Amino acid sequence: NNTGQTVNGTTGTAGADMNLEQAWDITTGSSNVTVAIIDDGFQLAHPDLAANVDTLNDKCFHSNPDNETETLSSQTANFTEEETHGTTVAGCVGAVSNTVGVVGTAWNVNMLPIRFDETVAATVAAYEYAASLNVDIINASYGSPVFSLAHKDAIDMLQEEGILVVVAAGNYDISNDIVTDYPSGFANPNIIAVAAS
Repeated sequence: NNTGQTVNGTTGTAGADMNLEQAWDITTGSSNVTVAIIDDGFQLAHPDLAANVDTLNDKCFHSNPDNETETLSSQTANFTEEETHGTTVAGCVGAVSNTVGVVGTAWNVNMLPIRFDETVAATVAAYEYAASLNVDIINASYGSPVFSLAHKDAIDMLQEEGILVVVAAGNYDISNDIVTDYPSGFANPNIIAVAAS
């Protein structure tokens, strides 16, 4: 709710926000909707997240010669600095409404944590796994200027399955009209690219 207030020394612009208060008058989400968070993992027991996290189906995909997968829950018991991004993303998506910390866009949502190492092979495996569980939305807060046909084929598969993919527009302060970022640069209609203002 940007009223033009000053936060950490920066003054906001009144009205430059997501209009979430108005959206919450309509809905705060549904536990029947599953959002796969493909990221570096996040704190499964975080008080803002635990109620909305699917710990039965969480997975970790890392590229290796044996194509092994391992569960995520055993890895996040000891939270590491590398996992702060996924925790932040999960909070933005579905932190519960409580008196502890922040609240997410959808207070009531089922979040499926999928951890990966950002290789194309791990990305494709994560997409395929999410699709096999019939998720409704995939959150992909990452990108690369390198085109991959395998990545594009996987996005096409998600489109055919009717899965919405919410992606970062890019993190490099570069115009996407000059340097394309992927997956946000794919022209698939199931992609929503999100940029900061």
